[in-house]
Amino acid sequence: ETLLLYWGSVFPIAKPVLDEMHPYSLAFWRFAVASVCLLPYLFFMKRSGYPHCPRQPYLLAAAVGIIGAGGLNLGLFTGLQRTSAMNGALIMSLSPVFTALMASMVSRKPPAAGLIFSLITGLMGVALVITRGDINVLINIDVNRGDLMIFAGVLCWSFYTLATPWISRWMPVMAFTLLSMIAGALTIGLACLFSVDAHPWQEMMGLPASLQLSALYFGMFATV
Repeated sequence: ETLLLYWGSVFPIAKPVLDEMHPYSLAFWRFAVASVCLLPYLFFMKRSGYPHCPRQPYLLAAAVGIIGAGGLNLGLFTGLQRTSAMNGALIMSLSPVFTALMASMVSRKPPAAGLIFSLITGLMGVALVITRGDINVLINIDVNRGDLMIFAGVLCWSFYTLATPWISRWMPVMAFTLLSMIAGALTIGLACLFSVDAHPWQEMMGLPASLQLSALYFGMFATV
């Protein structure tokens, strides 16, 4: 419940920040703050546990982190600039549906009956909220570019979720999470370097104090 509270609060909190900050800049600060928080946590809790293994698995883990963390946030924040916070939250709520379907395709096994029932119930709930009970809204729904970007981010995150159990066979989940955060920060930082409009440090310093706290909240609570 706490996790849902933190993540659900992201959309109304991130929307005003995105009115003043480039999506790449906000995504960069999200991962930078998360990395800074997770490093001392893993050090003091002695939970890092990096095993000695060839370089290739680490590169694969970093690649998964780039796709999952980087892809989700680039899609989410860029999409939120072009759609409403409500649409973003509703599309993100479908993430378990896509993850379950992708897992079924990978395992080549149909979903269990209970899972199918849950997915249908969830989709009906989402449709009810979107249409407000009016079927004509669903028939005439207009999917914009922002919605498609968020949807692409959801697919990236579903891939990340499916890959995590494989990586956790040889790397502790918290260590992999830290690696993903660092990979995400570096990837999006690189995107900022090649972007004309994204300037993370200058934009953060130019924000009002309330929006700076919102950006930090996103990194510390909704991410860590």
